[in-house]
Amino acid sequence: MVKNEFGISGGSHERIKASLPIGDEPPKVPSTTPMATRVLDRKADELSEAIHSKFMELLSDKVAEKDGHLTAQDLQEMSDDFRRNMDDIKTVFMEAVESFTRAQARSRDDSERKNVFARLMVQKFAHQLVDDRELKRHPERLSRRMLPGFMNALYTMVGTQKQVDFEKQTKAIIHTARTDGNGEVDWEDVYRTPGARMIMLGAEIEMAQHFSAADKRIEWLMAMINSNLIPGQAGLPGADWEMTREAAVRLLGDVFSDLRAALRDSRTREKIRSKLGYDMIVLLDDVATRFT
Repeated sequence: MVKNEFGISGGSHERIKASLPIGDEPPKVPSTTPMATRVLDRKADELSEAIHSKFMELLSDKVAEKDGHLTAQDLQEMSDDFRRNMDDIKTVFMEAVESFTRAQARSRDDSERKNVFARLMVQKFAHQLVDDRELKRHPERLSRRMLPGFMNALYTMVGTQKQVDFEKQTKAIIHTARTDGNGEVDWEDVYRTPGARMIMLGAEIEMAQHFSAADKRIEWLMAMINSNLIPGQAGLPGADWEMTREAAVRLLGDVFSDLRAALRDSRTREKIRSKLGYDMIVLLDDVATRFT
C-alpha cells in the first residue's frame, strides 16, 4: 500500500518499491514488430526499384548522347550487374532506418528521464496547449512556447527539496510503467495512476501556499511565463502571443484540479487538516474555490 506524506493511500496495485532503481539501467528499446519490419522491407524494395529505374534512365540518355558507343548488350549486362547489387543497397538502407529508429527511441527515453515531474504537471493542462498557428482560431488556448516559464514557476513554488522528491517519485512510476509496457511509456496511463495523483496533489498543496495573496501571485506567474517564452518567428500566426490574466486563471484551474477533488473528500480533507492544520485548510479552500 503506497501512501503520500499526508497518509493518503494510492492503492496496493501501484507496485512501487522503495528500492526501485531510478535511471540506473539503460532503457529497453522494443524489438521491431513484424508489421513494422514488413513496412520497412517494402520501402526498401521501392527504393531499390527507384534507384534501378533512375540508373537505367540516366544510362540510356548517356548512350544516346554518345551516339551509341555502348551496345544494347552492354547496357543489358550493366543493368543485370546493377540489379544484383540491389541487395547490398537494400541492406544499407535497412541498417540506416533501424539505426535511426534506435536513435529516436534513445532520444525519447532520454527526454522522458528528464524533468518527468514537470511533464506530469503539464499533463494537467495539456489539452489547452496548441501550436501557434492554431491560436487565431482558438485564442482561449495556450501557446506551447509558455512551457519553460511554467516550469520555472513550478520549481520556484514547490522548492528545491520537494522538486527533487517529486522527481524521484515520478521516475519510480515511470520505471514501473516502462517495465510493464515493454519499454514504452503511455503518459495518459501514468497520469491516471494513484501514485501520480498523489504526487500532483502534494505539488498542488505546495503551490497553493504561495497564493495567500492570489492577485499578486497571478501577476508574478504571468511575468514568469512571459519573460521565458520561447521566441516565436516574427510574422507568423501566434508570434505575438503572451500569457494574459484570464489565461493564467484558466491554467491554474486545471493545475489545482486534484486539490479541489481532495478537499471535497471528507477523509482526505481530514488527513490534510491533521497534517497541516486548520489555517492551511482555510487557505487551500480559498485557492480551490478561486480557481475553478
